[in-house]
Amino acid sequence: MACERSISASPQPPVDARHYFVDIDRQRIHDYLIRELNFMQTIDFANLEFTVEPSDVDEDQFVSLWNVAASTMKGDASQARSLASKFLGFLCKHRCGLAAISPSDAKYLDEWFERDDSLLYDWKPESENVDMVAQHVHVPFDMFCNFLHEHKFQGDKNYSPRRATRVEWFTNDWNVG
Repeated sequence: MACERSISASPQPPVDARHYFVDIDRQRIHDYLIRELNFMQTIDFANLEFTVEPSDVDEDQFVSLWNVAASTMKGDASQARSLASKFLGFLCKHRCGLAAISPSDAKYLDEWFERDDSLLYDWKPESENVDMVAQHVHVPFDMFCNFLHEHKFQGDKNYSPRRATRVEWFTNDWNVG
């Protein structure tokens, strides 16, 4: 008895690997967006409890804005950036004098601003400028929390100070030392 192969009348086109990977990337992006949207819906930005890891606080009780945002958002980088963006805008609008920075970090940010002024002008939650500024500016944690409470910080609100206010805050109100 002979083996017979059935031959299809219409052969299947070869699989193009590029389409396969594009479909995988689309699915990964879709899954990521769904996770982010679900996470954002579970965060109660209006009633945030600010936290900080004890190891992030120095001997004088200072901590970077980024570390406060990251700890408060349980380590989620995109949510930390969003909160850090709100912190920067709020503190700047109120010309908060709690911001402190080392002389070398102040020089670094000043030189960066001279090359690219978006460092102070683009604090949208999707901007990496938020990371850069928030990782270099430090605040005394307890006083920072009191300031947010006294000035009625709202985590679900966006704060967008004027350009001139941003430059004045950075130039005149930050404590260098």
